[in-house]
Amino acid sequence: MAQTPAFDKPKVELHVHLDGAIKPETILYYGRKRGIALPANTPEELQDIIGMDKPLSLPGFLAKFDYYMPAIAGCREAIKRTAYEFVETKAKEGVVYVEVRYSPHLLANSNVEPIPWNQAEGDLTPDEVVRLVGQGLQDGERDFGVKVRSILCCMRHQPSWSPEVVELCKKYRQQTVVAIDLAGDESIQGSSLFPEHVKAYAEAVESGIHRTVHAGEVGSAQVVREVSGRAGGRGPSPRSPRGPRWAPPCLSTGRGHAQDREAGARLPHPGGPGPLQQAAAGKHALRGSKTTRLTTPSTRMTHSSSSPPWTLITR
Repeated sequence: MAQTPAFDKPKVELHVHLDGAIKPETILYYGRKRGIALPANTPEELQDIIGMDKPLSLPGFLAKFDYYMPAIAGCREAIKRTAYEFVETKAKEGVVYVEVRYSPHLLANSNVEPIPWNQAEGDLTPDEVVRLVGQGLQDGERDFGVKVRSILCCMRHQPSWSPEVVELCKKYRQQTVVAIDLAGDESIQGSSLFPEHVKAYAEAVESGIHRTVHAGEVGSAQVVREVSGRAGGRGPSPRSPRGPRWAPPCLSTGRGHAQDREAGARLPHPGGPGPLQQAAAGKHALRGSKTTRLTTPSTRMTHSSSSPPWTLITR
C-alpha cells in the first residue's frame, strides 16, 4: 500500500508491541544461529506465514507468535538487537516518540513458570530482559533520534507473573519504563479480574505507575465493563473498602465498547490528555513537532485522550 502524505509527517505512536515488530531477517538469522527450526527460509516466505491476509480470531492471531518467538526468546543478543532495530524502524517511519510494550516473561527462560515457547531452562530472567530491552532502546534513541519509552505487559493467561511485572515497572521506571499493561487472550473468562492482576494494578496505582489495559478487542463489551467499572479511573482509592481499583487512564479497545452504550460511556473522555499523553507533550519536549491526526481505515486508534497536535496510531 502506498504511503499517504500524512504518513510522512512526524508521528507519536503509543501502541505497538515489540514482539510483533521483529524483522523477519532477524528472526531467520537467530533461528539459524541457534539451530531453531522455522517454517520458512526467506524473509518473504516468513512474512507470508506470520502476517495476516484475512481476519483471524484473537487466539488465532496470537498463535502466529508460536512460529518465531522461540528464535528470539532466551537470547540476550537477539533481544537487545530486536529493541535496537525497532527504534531504527520507527525512525524510518517518521516517528518522533513511541511507547513500545512487551512481556518480560515471554522473552525469559529462567525464573519464569511455565517457561514459554517450550524453551529449555536457561539463565535469562525477566529482570534481565527488561534491562536488555532498555539498553537496546536507549542505544537506538542515541543513534536514531527517536524518543522511546516502554510498557511492561501482564499476560491474561499467566496471572502469577503480574506481581513481578509491577515490581519491574517500579525498578526500571527511570530506564525507559513508563507504564504497566494487561494483554493477551480476552476470551479467557473473567481474566481482567484475576486477583493477581487486580493486586498488581492496585500496587501500580499506589506507586504512581501509569496504567493501560487491552479491553474489548474481541467479543462483547463485558471486558470493557470489567476494567472500566470496578477498574474505573475515578472513585475511591485502591485501598478503599470497596476493593482494589485499577484506575487505568488509557484503554486499548476494539469494537466491543461500541456495541454497548453503557460501557462506552465509562471510557476515558477523549477531550483531555491522560498521563501518557501529558508525558509525550511535556516531559519529552515534542511541542515543536508538527503532527497530524490520521483517520484512514487502516489506522487503529488507541482509545485514549488526545488533542492536536498529538497523534495516536497503530499500523
